[in-house]
Amino acid sequence: MDVVVRPARPQEWDRAGELVAAAYLADGALQPGDPYLAHLRDAAGRARDSVVLVAAEADALLGTVTWCPAPSSHREVAAPDEGEFRSLGVDPSAQGRGIGRLLIEACVQRARQERYAAVAISSAQWMEAAHRLYERMGFTRLPERDWAPRPDVPLLAYRLDLCQDPSGEVQIRDAVQDDEPLVTRMLLEAVNWLPERAGLSHAQILDNPGLAHYVSGWKRPSDLGVVAVQDSRPIGAAWLRYFSAGDPGYGFVDEGIPELSIGVVPERRNRGVGQALLRRLLARAGTRGIPAVCLSVERANPAQRLYVAEGFHTVQSFEAADTMLLRLDESPLPT
Repeated sequence: MDVVVRPARPQEWDRAGELVAAAYLADGALQPGDPYLAHLRDAAGRARDSVVLVAAEADALLGTVTWCPAPSSHREVAAPDEGEFRSLGVDPSAQGRGIGRLLIEACVQRARQERYAAVAISSAQWMEAAHRLYERMGFTRLPERDWAPRPDVPLLAYRLDLCQDPSGEVQIRDAVQDDEPLVTRMLLEAVNWLPERAGLSHAQILDNPGLAHYVSGWKRPSDLGVVAVQDSRPIGAAWLRYFSAGDPGYGFVDEGIPELSIGVVPERRNRGVGQALLRRLLARAGTRGIPAVCLSVERANPAQRLYVAEGFHTVQSFEAADTMLLRLDESPLPT
């Protein structure tokens, strides 16, 4: 069952507050009796002028974050043209599923919809796993806004610039059964990434078993994908598919690790669309409990820089291409 991020219902405020407090305690960020726990538990108080969001799987709450638009009294570091989120926490039993990333993406989407120029946050100095997650998602340090609510709690400020992210005008949706022609077309774009090189035709790709098995029989129950849409026109797609050792993909690592494919129409490349697709797909993969994602990329392909920036690392090298892997089971810490 998919995880959905939505505003918490009033009857869920107490559960959301207890969840984020439990996350801070389980991680060791706070000790029992710390006065800040009362603030974390008061989700109802935050909901008076902010939006308490929850990541829900059916009736189970897996995580929560508070979105603080102006003029919320809970904003701490955001300028008037910036959004802010606080009190991010994931249930300890759900960590490693990408729930934190999904909650952050929901806040970033709200910031875009509300026309903020950026998202600014602050995070405790010792929350290093959370900092790595923010940096992978494009946040950068903002040391001039570092502060401390008390001497023993130094907070580091981070900012995500939305004005320089052209993917803000692009909508990302889940891929569906009827998207088989689209993912096939995006496989064509991925294979023919270098304009100067004679490309394969649609028919040639489907006649090549080593390429056709990336899309044939779409959408299998285990397939997972997302589509980028601009002005009602699909402009890109990213998807995951499992392969067997007997019929491996080019980036095959293990039968339990799906392989990534991603394609963007030429006129929208190098404008943030691929990054937006990748981040949304990885968030979806985490909610399914997928432990890692693999891929194959030619070393001359500029997309390799994106994969490295998002945390992929090379596990095997060939003459002109690398097999890369990203583990998704590193649990993000609360902020």
